[in-house]
Amino acid sequence: MEKLVNLKCLLMSGADHLKMFPRNLLPNFPYLQCLHLPHQILIPIEEVKSLKQLQEYVGPIKDMHDLNLFIRSQQSKGYDTNYSIVVTDCMGQPDTQSVYHNFNW
Repeated sequence: MEKLVNLKCLLMSGADHLKMFPRNLLPNFPYLQCLHLPHQILIPIEEVKSLKQLQEYVGPIKDMHDLNLFIRSQQSKGYDTNYSIVVTDCMGQPDTQSVYHNFNW
Protein backbone atom coordinates (compact mmCIF):
# COMPACT_ATOMS: atom_id res chain seq x y z
CA MET A 1 0.00 0.00 0.00
CA GLU A 2 2.84 2.41 0.66
CA LYS A 3 3.39 2.67 -3.10
CA LEU A 4 -0.01 4.32 -3.57
CA VAL A 5 1.46 7.76 -2.98
CA ASN A 6 -1.19 9.53 -5.10
CA LEU A 7 -4.09 7.98 -3.17
CA LYS A 8 -6.81 10.53 -2.45
CA CYS A 9 -9.53 8.45 -0.83
CA LEU A 10 -9.26 5.42 1.47
CA LEU A 11 -12.63 3.94 2.42
CA MET A 12 -12.27 1.11 4.92
CA SER A 13 -15.30 1.65 7.15
CA GLY A 14 -16.84 -1.67 6.04
CA ALA A 15 -13.72 -3.69 6.93
CA ASP A 16 -15.07 -4.89 10.27
CA HIS A 17 -12.85 -7.98 10.19
CA LEU A 18 -9.68 -5.85 10.13
CA LYS A 19 -7.90 -5.98 13.50
CA MET A 20 -5.07 -3.50 12.97
CA PHE A 21 -3.76 -0.87 10.58
CA PRO A 22 -0.01 -0.72 9.87
CA ARG A 23 1.76 2.02 11.81
CA ASN A 24 3.41 4.81 9.84
CA LEU A 25 1.45 3.95 6.69
CA LEU A 26 -0.74 7.08 6.53
CA PRO A 27 2.16 9.54 6.16
CA ASN A 28 2.92 7.79 2.85
CA PHE A 29 -0.29 9.27 1.43
CA PRO A 30 0.40 13.03 1.25
CA TYR A 31 -2.58 13.65 -1.07
CA LEU A 32 -5.16 11.74 1.00
CA GLN A 33 -8.34 13.83 1.22
CA CYS A 34 -10.84 11.28 2.49
CA LEU A 35 -10.28 8.62 5.16
CA HIS A 36 -12.97 6.29 6.53
CA LEU A 37 -11.93 3.69 9.11
CA PRO A 38 -13.86 0.99 10.97
CA HIS A 39 -14.56 1.80 14.64
CA GLN A 40 -12.22 -0.92 15.96
CA ILE A 41 -9.09 0.46 14.26
CA LEU A 42 -7.25 3.05 16.33
CA ILE A 43 -4.54 4.99 14.55
CA PRO A 44 -2.23 7.35 16.45
CA ILE A 45 -3.68 10.85 16.14
CA GLU A 46 -0.29 12.14 15.01
CA GLU A 47 -0.63 10.05 11.83
CA VAL A 48 -4.09 11.42 11.09
CA LYS A 49 -2.93 14.97 11.81
CA SER A 50 0.00 14.51 9.41
CA LEU A 51 -2.43 14.30 6.48
CA LYS A 52 -2.29 17.93 5.36
CA GLN A 53 -4.83 17.45 2.53
CA LEU A 54 -7.39 15.57 4.66
CA GLN A 55 -10.85 17.06 4.24
CA GLU A 56 -13.05 14.20 5.42
CA TYR A 57 -12.47 11.79 8.31
CA VAL A 58 -14.82 9.11 9.56
CA GLY A 59 -13.41 6.90 12.27
CA PRO A 60 -12.43 6.46 15.89
CA ILE A 61 -10.29 8.63 18.10
CA LYS A 62 -8.83 7.25 21.32
CA ASP A 63 -9.93 9.88 23.84
CA MET A 64 -10.98 13.49 24.35
CA HIS A 65 -7.37 14.69 24.40
CA ASP A 66 -6.77 13.27 20.93
CA LEU A 67 -10.12 14.66 19.76
CA ASN A 68 -9.05 18.16 20.81
CA LEU A 69 -5.70 17.74 19.03
CA PHE A 70 -7.47 16.60 15.88
CA ILE A 71 -10.01 19.44 15.90
CA ARG A 72 -7.29 22.06 16.40
CA SER A 73 -5.29 20.61 13.51
CA GLN A 74 -8.34 20.77 11.24
CA GLN A 75 -9.28 24.33 12.19
CA SER A 76 -5.86 25.59 11.21
CA LYS A 77 -6.23 24.36 7.61
CA GLY A 78 -8.27 27.32 6.43
CA TYR A 79 -10.79 25.32 4.39
CA ASP A 80 -13.92 23.33 5.13
CA THR A 81 -13.49 19.84 6.55
CA ASN A 82 -15.99 17.13 7.42
CA TYR A 83 -15.67 14.60 10.17
CA SER A 84 -17.67 11.96 11.97
CA ILE A 85 -15.76 10.68 14.98
CA VAL A 86 -16.48 8.12 17.64
CA VAL A 87 -14.40 8.46 20.79
CA THR A 88 -13.76 4.93 22.04
CA ASP A 89 -13.58 3.54 25.54
CA CYS A 90 -10.50 1.88 27.02
CA MET A 91 -11.39 -1.41 25.25
CA GLY A 92 -11.60 0.24 21.82
CA GLN A 93 -15.39 0.06 21.74
CA PRO A 94 -17.46 3.12 20.76
CA ASP A 95 -18.54 5.27 23.68
CA THR A 96 -22.10 5.99 22.56
CA GLN A 97 -22.14 9.26 24.46
CA SER A 98 -19.11 10.59 22.59
CA VAL A 99 -20.02 10.79 18.93
CA TYR A 100 -19.05 13.99 17.15
CA HIS A 101 -20.10 15.17 13.73
CA ASN A 102 -19.08 18.30 11.93
CA PHE A 103 -19.87 19.08 8.36
CA ASN A 104 -18.40 22.22 6.81
CA TRP A 105 -17.25 24.16 9.85
